[in-house]
Formats: sequence, C-alpha cells, structure tokens
Amino acid sequence: MKIMAKKSVSVVLALVLCLSLIFGIKVPASADNVDYVYSGEYIYNWGTRGETATFLSQNAESFYEDNNVTYEYLSSLSGSSSESAVPSSALYKQLHNLMESNQDYETSYNATKELFRYTDCQNNGGKISSFYSGNGIGPGWDGSWNREHTWPNSKGDKAGNGENDLMMLRPTSTSENSSRGNKAYGQSSSYYDPNSESNSKYDLRGDVARIVLYVYVRWECTNTGSGYNPNGIFGTDGVFESKQVLLDWMEADPVDTWELGRNDSAESILGTRNVFVDYPELAFVLFDEEIPADYTTPSGSAEGNSYTLTAQSNNTAWGTVSVSGKTVNATPKTGYEVSGYEILSGTATVTRNGNAFSVVSESDVSIQINFAPRSQKTVKFSQDGVINSQTVYTGDQITLPAYSGTVPEGNSFVGWVENAVEETTDMPSFYSVGSKYTVTSDVTLYALFSKNVTDGGASSNVFEKYSGTLVEGDYVITYYNNDLGAMNTSKNGGKNRLDYTVVTDNDRTITAIDSNIVWHIAKTDDGYWTIYNATVSKYVANSGTGNNAVLVDAVGNTTKWTATGNDTYEFQSLGNSRYLRRNGTFGFATYSKSTGGTLTLYKRVSGTIYYFTSTTQSICTHEHAYKVEEIKATCTQSGFTAGEYCPDCEEYISGHEVIEAAHKYSSECDICCDICTEERNVYTVHTLGEDFVCTICGEVLREYSVADVNNDGKINNRDYVIIMRYLNGWKVDIAVNAADVNSDGRLDNKDIATLMQYLNGWNIIL
Repeated sequence: MKIMAKKSVSVVLALVLCLSLIFGIKVPASADNVDYVYSGEYIYNWGTRGETATFLSQNAESFYEDNNVTYEYLSSLSGSSSESAVPSSALYKQLHNLMESNQDYETSYNATKELFRYTDCQNNGGKISSFYSGNGIGPGWDGSWNREHTWPNSKGDKAGNGENDLMMLRPTSTSENSSRGNKAYGQSSSYYDPNSESNSKYDLRGDVARIVLYVYVRWECTNTGSGYNPNGIFGTDGVFESKQVLLDWMEADPVDTWELGRNDSAESILGTRNVFVDYPELAFVLFDEEIPADYTTPSGSAEGNSYTLTAQSNNTAWGTVSVSGKTVNATPKTGYEVSGYEILSGTATVTRNGNAFSVVSESDVSIQINFAPRSQKTVKFSQDGVINSQTVYTGDQITLPAYSGTVPEGNSFVGWVENAVEETTDMPSFYSVGSKYTVTSDVTLYALFSKNVTDGGASSNVFEKYSGTLVEGDYVITYYNNDLGAMNTSKNGGKNRLDYTVVTDNDRTITAIDSNIVWHIAKTDDGYWTIYNATVSKYVANSGTGNNAVLVDAVGNTTKWTATGNDTYEFQSLGNSRYLRRNGTFGFATYSKSTGGTLTLYKRVSGTIYYFTSTTQSICTHEHAYKVEEIKATCTQSGFTAGEYCPDCEEYISGHEVIEAAHKYSSECDICCDICTEERNVYTVHTLGEDFVCTICGEVLREYSVADVNNDGKINNRDYVIIMRYLNGWKVDIAVNAADVNSDGRLDNKDIATLMQYLNGWNIIL
C-alpha cells in the first residue's frame, strides 16, 4: 500500500533520503536491521503503510534459503499466456508446492479475529489498521468491524480451508466490507476500485492483486480445479477484471514495507508466505508476460537487462521446440527422444527438467535441442510358466498388470519380481500391480506368489484387511485419499502431524516392508486404546493444540483413544475429542468429523509366509521335525546351539546357530603354580613361553624372544643387568629361556658375555 504520488519512485526516495539527513525523518529499514517484536512465537507487523519496500526481510530470505529455491530458479520456470493452461505450468506447480508444503497451521474463521492484532497492527498490538481506509479499529472484536474476504467467499475455495486463510482475510470496518460486497476488482464500471475507500490516501491496487494471486495459486482456485472456482480468476464472475488490469496494478502499486511486515507476521503464524509479496516479478512470469524493466520490487530482481531466447530443433522430423518465457519446451515425435541440448550462441545456465529446459541468460541466447531415435525393448511376464510379452521404447514407463491366470488354491499373487525366486521366508523386493515400471533393457518379470503356513512360527510381515470388533495386535492404519496412505512415524513437512506412506492393497492384503508404518494397538487398564510404534518406541498423542498429532514417550490422557467401528474405524482422542484422520497431503492428525474420514485397518497375519515364483514347489509343513541337542565347540571344531530339524525338507527350522571354535587361555597363576612360589610378592624364575596357554589344547599364545629377559619388547642394558643380578643371587623376575642368550641350555656368565658383545656391536646373531 503506497501513498499516491505522481513523481517517479526514484525522485521520491531521493527526497526522503535528503530530508532524513536534515530533519531525522525515518527512512525504510533494510534486511539486516529489521527488529522483530514478538508476542510469544508471533511477530507483529513492523512495516509502514505507504513506504516502498526495496529489500527482502531476514525471514523472507531465510524462507527461500531453507527451501533451497532462488529467484533465478523460480523465474526460469515457465508460465502460460492462457488462463486454462496456467495451473498446469511448471511455475504454478512449484509455487503451489512451496506455499502449501510450508504451511503448518490452517486458521479457522473464528481464530482470525484475534490474529489481526499481530498482522495488521504495527509492533505493539494497538489499534488494527483497517485494510481499505487505514482507520484504526479494534483490536477487540466489538461488532464495529469484520473480516473481508479479498477473494469473495462465494467464488472461493469451497473444497478446502482457503476461505479461512489469514493471508487472504483482511480487517475492515463494516461499511467498507458492505461497499465491496463480492464484486470483482477492476477499473471499469461494475468492478470495485479498492482505492475508493481510502480517498486515494493509500494505493491498494497492488495489495489486492498480490493477495488474489496468492489464493489463486496456494488454494488452486482455478477453473480447472476440483470444484474450487468454476468461474476462474478473470471477468465479472471471477475476482479480477482481466489479466492486464491485474498486472498493471501490480506494476503501478509496488510492495510496501507494511505488506512485507505482514508477510513476516503471517509466516510466524501459518508457517508459509505469500510469494507474490516477496517476488512480485513472478506474477508476470506466471502469465508469460515481460517483467517491466524499471519495476521496483523488494528483491530488486526485476532490474537489469532483458535478454532474447531463441531455440531450434536439430531435426524437425524427430521433434519440435517452443519457447515460453525463459523455458524451452521440447516435444519429441513418436519413436524419438530428447538427447540433450547445445548453446549455439550467447551465455546462459540451462537446467533440464524432463523435456523442459529452464534458461538463466547472461546475454541473448540461441539453443538447439537435440532429438534422437529411441531403441525398443521386450518385456516378458512369466506367470507360473506362461509367458506374455510386449515391446516398448527404452525409458518408457509401463503399468504393471494383474495376474491374468487362475492363482492355484492356497496361494496368493503378490506382485512382480525381476528374478526367479526359490521357496524362501524372506520376502523379496517386488513391484505391485498398477505401479509404474521403467524399462531400460530387455527384461523378464516373474509372478511372485505367497503361501501362509500356520506352523507356530514367528509373525509374518503380511497384513490382511481387518473387520469386526477391534482387538489388540499389530496393524497398518490407512485412509484412502486418491491413494492408499498408511500412517508412519515421520512428521509431515516437519510439522505436528504424522506423514503417510503409499501402500498397495493386493486382494485385501498389504505387505509392510517399512516397520515405521506398523502400529501396536492395545487397551489400557481403564478401557481406552493406545497406538504405539515399536520402531521409535513412542505413542500417538493429540497435543491439545489445534489439529496437532505428535509422538510421545509415555501413556497419558493425550495418548488415549476411544475406538468404534466394524469395517472402518473411528479413533476419538480423549484429549480434545477430535478424530484421528488423514487430511490429503497434510497427513494424519486430529480433525473434526468434516475433515478426512474413518480409517481402515490391516492386521498382521500370524504363522510363516513362504514366497516363490513357481507354484509347483511344495511347501513343507515340518510335520516330522524333531529337536537337536547342543554341540559344544572345541579349540579347532565349531559347535551349534540347540535347534529343531526337519527331515522332510532337510533343513533346520529353528536354532542350530554356529558357535565358533576358539581357544580358552588361562591366567598366569593357573598354569605356573607348580613352578612358582605361592607368595605373590616373591619374584620367581619361570618360562616366559608358559605365560598364556590354552587350557583345552595347550597351545601357547605368546612366545619368548631371546635376550629380552624382561619381556618389554626391547634388548638393552636392562636385560644384561637382570641376568647379572640373577646370577648374583638376587630375587628377580626372569624368563629362563630368553636369558639363555648363547642357547647352550645353561644360564651362566657366558650368557652375560654374549649379550655384552651383542650390545657393543659385535657380529653376533641371537
């Protein structure tokens, strides 16, 4: 919201700077000196209405750094000049994912009444600034003001929570809201001019344009969405008069520090930002329009040269190219593929994403996209000996089919594997029916079967769809929302809700490879249910705040649930009476009954599951198995633990673990008490080679070294002194074998003489 003025922005800023030097007038802050004022975790709006933003705040810069995206990358993605095609463009998808994935709190309509005191009050939570007029209202909810839907509720996000979004709702006096109604914004008759309420005190045109763009992308309020806004964004039945008016208003009314400060405040509450406030340049890229060369923006990214991008195909019979903004799109003909690109002239950084090439130019650039013929590969499906095949191009993705024959009784079809599998209890890695398989070479995929044998073995890794009264046990907890999502232990987007893993139901059966999706459901002493994951040793709990679902260490009221149902199940939290449900991509948390739905449970199958690719293999039931006693290990012969052996399949089905052969060495006094004095403080002559000996086979662990009589690893004067003291009757610790330096079987003065000669450099071999 900028003060209306006819002078150029540069002249106004220069004047403000000069006046500030003379009279101390406040100049705009910069990113490195914005002082945030907090109330708990929430930030107050620090900006000033009408003060043009010529920088990005610290929190804005951190948001994009943390998400590893840059303006250069975002602006290189393609938009579209066609309204119907914009939602499927690369830039639209990237911005939607960026803003949605970071939002960890969705405001209710009621909660926004208390949140405007942060987003629409400057620094201290005093009077709220009414959106259109700037008049002070509130901050208490007294009926004199209300919440204006910048994107009218009647044209908005009927399928989601966009109509309650704090980013889009703005505080206004009752009369201002009534004047606007649900009219689309515009400058022609029958449209609403937001500047009319401020009597041209503030320019609000860019503000509403940036809010509308936020809702359009964040909440997918498009005419191609799933029932979101069938009227689209433009026209009297939409929200803006036209694309041209929206972009004109974006340019005429640059971002002010009030908008930037509100974006910081809203992020502290919601977790996400309005990208079009930080980078209004992207509005032009989204609609495939040229960014104005002198456009003033917080980042300054719009300033600089505008370069021309041209592209060509190396062979138009093989594929064609088109340029959209800063993106080159390649379309190969059937039987051909994109093999790469060449920069024919100019300087640029090119990033390939599939068949789209994003170009960040440093000059006018010409690019050639190279196409090449594709090779063909054969995919065979071996179905218990019956072979079906198909031919596809290298790199194609095929959808894996269901088993086309009749599965033999007692067996279950699991999926497809790349190698034949002999009978095993270890579940192989497999591809599910309906999943995508990328073909890179000729390949044979084998049908994988399984059979459950209830033989008292350990619990399997297979879970069957459960119905009936809930009982204790291990379960996979799922909810269907375009995919079958199983609740896991990870936080969804790092937020206080649990993420999900997509699993496949094969004939009412799920094979759970990931232990993070396996939950043990058990009853407490007071009749409630708990949901526990052994992998992380934690319980599912409702934190008592909003929709949050978290993992905690111990049982308490927040971890207790009531469970009802017979085919699908409802878990209601004792902590706040909400229900454990999955809300689309937001994952599992506690919601009201209007969000998500009841859960489906898959219970672990007991017994042993066998896997194989040929049903002609016999599955042994171990009817004649018997116990085998332990075989002790010796020094040189390995042994085995006790086990159970089946003579029918000639396999040990439990136990019989190897005990490695190993020597057992004694301590010193165990072996030499017969030649040593029993008094431990008396030094005694004994053989060093007998220090450590195996008590089972007598093998010597450590050998002596000739002349190293004190066994310190060195031959020096200390050894000479010890021999001399021993021969003179001293009580010393000496290794007799080592002290026999001349190896004549005696310990005498000849050994002293020999050692002296050796130490003095004589040519003596010890």
